[in-house]
Amino acid sequence: MSSPSSPQSPLQADPNRVAQAALQRIAQPVNPGETEELRYEHERPIRQKFRRLVDPGIVRDNSEADAKRALGVLLKLAENLLSDPENPSFESKTIQRALIDPKGAIEFAIEMGFRATVHEFQPKYVWHSSPENLIALRVGRDVLKGHIELATSKEERTDLSQRMAKAEKTAAVQNALLAFEDDRKRRKALDQRMKQDGYPTTPSKVPTTVVPPASPQFSIQGEGQTLGTASARRGFVHEDEDKTATEY
Repeated sequence: MSSPSSPQSPLQADPNRVAQAALQRIAQPVNPGETEELRYEHERPIRQKFRRLVDPGIVRDNSEADAKRALGVLLKLAENLLSDPENPSFESKTIQRALIDPKGAIEFAIEMGFRATVHEFQPKYVWHSSPENLIALRVGRDVLKGHIELATSKEERTDLSQRMAKAEKTAAVQNALLAFEDDRKRRKALDQRMKQDGYPTTPSKVPTTVVPPASPQFSIQGEGQTLGTASARRGFVHEDEDKTATEY
């Protein structure tokens, strides 16, 4: 008959179960009365440090493609560990190259709780489970996720703006070509119509008769004299002369 198994001591407990239990405890408020807002405020220094490691750390010191790939690998590692703490190490050459070659990436991993070890003469990074590392892992995951989402949204807006500008330019060129084609067809139709109906002739001008101006008539007026009264004055007899003739 088999003897009942003795309870496991803390040193003999499954480390994976310990990590999972610690993760569940970390997910809950530290104090019963602590709210999400308070926890967010308490984690502010950790969050700010991770943000500086991302930008300017990884983003500034690497090409856009290398930084994007490194951030994606870090986010994938954090999410995998938070969902499955039983796989605390990564040995893939692709992951090693994505985190070691870009500047600042391995520093971010170390802040999340990864430590360098040597196993069978091969270097690898192993995540060490602890309450502090669990908090750092979760905060680092949130910072990475927020940065990637913001960068993706910005990239999509830039791409949309470029495509809209290109579409507007293409539409403007197309409209100009259509207007040119319409004008060409209009001119062609007008030319054909003129060939059929004949080109209009310009009417000759009617000669204009020039009439010279009439000679002006002048009249001179003086004291009791008017031009054209000479004949009347011939038969005029002065009063003194008439009187003399009567007397004789």
